[in-house]
Amino acid sequence: MNRPLALVAGVLIVAAAASAQVPQAPTGPARALPTTVLNAFQKAYPSAAITAATQEREGGQVAFRVECQDRAQRRVLVYGLNGTLLEASEQVGEKELPAPVAAAVKAQKASYVRGMKVTRGGLVHYELTLRGNRKSTMIVKPDGAVVSYK
Repeated sequence: MNRPLALVAGVLIVAAAASAQVPQAPTGPARALPTTVLNAFQKAYPSAAITAATQEREGGQVAFRVECQDRAQRRVLVYGLNGTLLEASEQVGEKELPAPVAAAVKAQKASYVRGMKVTRGGLVHYELTLRGNRKSTMIVKPDGAVVSYK
């Protein structure tokens, strides 16, 4: 290889490496998120795609709601301004329900439509949409205790 061509190739390699280290500006719904929240999300869910992001209030504090899709898994996450995960809701199929929760659904004599497993502050509950005489939402604890109906 002649010397000028080697020099040009070296410069191109260095330029490519430098441009790879420059963070890309967020696009789409991710533009609504501060860097702390976006970094926390990307670290926790590297293969997920953000489908919606909005700013809201949680207990008088600014929070960010992030809706995402990770393959077939749908999630709704709420982050604090500093990137702390405040709440995580994950889509759950009927076969994935704990036995006591599935028994609570069966006791309603209704069919399962969809559900979310919600974790907030270490506490878990299930928000389940059922269809019987009418469509309703039932909130159930992991032990099968029904908290409320909507």
